Amino acid sequence: DDLADEEICLGESFSAASTTAVINNGVSSSFQWYNNGGIDNPGSDAIAGQTSATLTALPTTEGIYSYLVRATNTGNSACVGVAEVNLRIRDIQGTGIAISATCTDGQPNNNGKIFLTGFKDETFDYHAGTVYTGGGSFASGMPIPDDGIIISNLQNPSGSQDYVVRVFDQYGCFIDIVVTLQEADCCAAEFCVPIRVYVGG
Repeated sequence: DDLADEEICLGESFSAASTTAVINNGVSSSFQWYNNGGIDNPGSDAIAGQTSATLTALPTTEGIYSYLVRATNTGNSACVGVAEVNLRIRDIQGTGIAISATCTDGQPNNNGKIFLTGFKDETFDYHAGTVYTGGGSFASGMPIPDDGIIISNLQNPSGSQDYVVRVFDQYGCFIDIVVTLQEADCCAAEFCVPIRVYVGG
């Protein structure tokens, strides 16, 4: 029998938890994993260092991969079990920036913005700080507007303020983006002109 196909997010672990039960019924075995002609791993070579029941050397890019695992009975090398499995890795890619507030008559407006780019059908949640602690999900998140501006009324900070934005996709994957909103440097024109002071007789 083959292993159950899996779909994971980039950076997650490939479980293949049923490897020993599927191909060797728990008998003591040695393992070797191979590429198996997948769309994004078209070879059939043995994968160096992958000699346990779970594949750990996973790709670092999104794609569709196929693998074969061979289990050899440690007490009888003629007893070999083989299974195949397909793995789909999904990834979210995009960036974000914070845009400082504008100024009116030398005073800052509370219209700082967070702008996201590179996303399409994802949703988002955000809060102040650098580590996401919300309980959001794709279903509960807010859609990313077409112009990428997810909020446009942030208060002008004193110094700077970090915000963390978590972007969700429909497959359960997410990415955290930390942006820093800088204090708007608002200065009335009459006070911003360089002033020279001469001392002497």
